[in-house]
Amino acid sequence: MKWYTDLYLGKSIARRYRMLQYKISHRLIHPTVYLIALVQREGRLLEIIPSTCLLQPVYPQENLYILGMAGSRQEAVNLTCEILEAVFKERGNFDLRAWLYPFAKEGSL
Repeated sequence: MKWYTDLYLGKSIARRYRMLQYKISHRLIHPTVYLIALVQREGRLLEIIPSTCLLQPVYPQENLYILGMAGSRQEAVNLTCEILEAVFKERGNFDLRAWLYPFAKEGSL
């Protein structure tokens, strides 16, 4: 699992995101956190994942790129819209991978 350096954060967890990030990275349960991840499947952009899903042993964590973290499902949806708006404003399209490429190149993804 890799974390985006400029993580998009919901207001409800902004003050405690480092502790939550640590817990999630170390497979500790935190049921009220939703993650926004880059999808590895063709034709899809982002995925909202309840952090409890990462506790499942079959969940693919090694290729997971986390772009945002929210305290509720609705907050995660709003953050997803915010991310996509930022991509569209900067690039004029929804090519999320091209938008993230400079960050991945620098190793900050």
